[in-house]
Amino acid sequence: MGKNKVYELATNLFKSNLRNCRLKACIASQTALSRLSGVSHGTINAIENDKIFMSIHHALTFKDILGCSLDDLFVPRQSEPEYAKQIKED
Repeated sequence: MGKNKVYELATNLFKSNLRNCRLKACIASQTALSRLSGVSHGTINAIENDKIFMSIHHALTFKDILGCSLDDLFVPRQSEPEYAKQIKED
């Protein structure tokens, strides 16, 4: 399976849990996380609102700042999309 297929599968199966992790770490605003991490406020907003998929680089940065695990930063989507089922069969 190519790199693009793996990325597509990940985006279809998981979503970001960054907002919950940020709030559990008592970092109330995206701006505060932006200042601590060096990641732009716009990128954090897009990740939290499921507009873009969090890169592993960002995930590693956030996990250290928020004191959580990588597993905490990603949660499964409620239902598995048809597209993901087809990839598993291939």
